[in-house]
Amino acid sequence: MAFRLLRELSRKLETGEEELDIRGTVDHTCRQGGILDIRMQPPRKNRLKLMVLIDSGGSMRPYEQLCSLLFQSLYKANTFSDLKIYYFHNCLEANLYKTPHIDIDDTVKTDWVLKNISGEYRVIFAGDADMAMQELMDSSYSRWSNASPDGITWFRRFRERYSHSVWLYPQERGAGDYMGESFAEIEKIFPMFRLSIDGLKESMYKLMKN
Repeated sequence: MAFRLLRELSRKLETGEEELDIRGTVDHTCRQGGILDIRMQPPRKNRLKLMVLIDSGGSMRPYEQLCSLLFQSLYKANTFSDLKIYYFHNCLEANLYKTPHIDIDDTVKTDWVLKNISGEYRVIFAGDADMAMQELMDSSYSRWSNASPDGITWFRRFRERYSHSVWLYPQERGAGDYMGESFAEIEKIFPMFRLSIDGLKESMYKLMKN
C-alpha cells in the first residue's frame, strides 16, 4: 500500500498532460441528455521510475526475510513504469550485483549505472548502514580496485545524480539514538527512515517532495 501511495503521489504531481476519459465523457454526456460533455483525466499509465539498491549478506542476514518481503511488494504493487534492483555488500564499490547472492560474475559497473540510468529515477537504498569505517572512507579496502573511489564518494555521487533518494534501515534505533559511525556518515547524505509501515509511508512522501 505504501508503494501504491507513491504511484498516487506521482500522478498528482504530473502536470500539463491529460488524456480523454472515455467512461467519464460517456457518463456526463448521458447526464446532459446527449449533449457532448468531454471529460479529461491524467494519463493512466504511470511514468514513475524506481531504482532500489539493497545491502545483502553480512550484518544484513537477520533482515533477509524482511528485505525479501520488500522485494516482493515492489513487484506486487505494479506501480512503476520501470523498476531496477541492484545489490551491494556493506558499502558501494565499483560494481553492483544483479542478485542478492553477491556473485562476482554477475555484476554491473556502478559508474555505468550513474552514467546511463536517468536522474529522473527515484532511488531507495535498503540496508543497516553498518560497516567498517575503512570500507566507507578508504578505497584500498575495495575488492575491485584500489583506483576506485571510496564508499562515501560513491554514495555522494548517487545523491548528486538522484536527488529524489532515501535510505530505509531495518534495525531499531539504539540507546540514545546511537547507530554507529558509518550510519551517522550516511545519514548526512540521505534522508533515512525505518523499514516499517510508517517509515515507508514517510519515505514515499519524501521521495515525491524533496
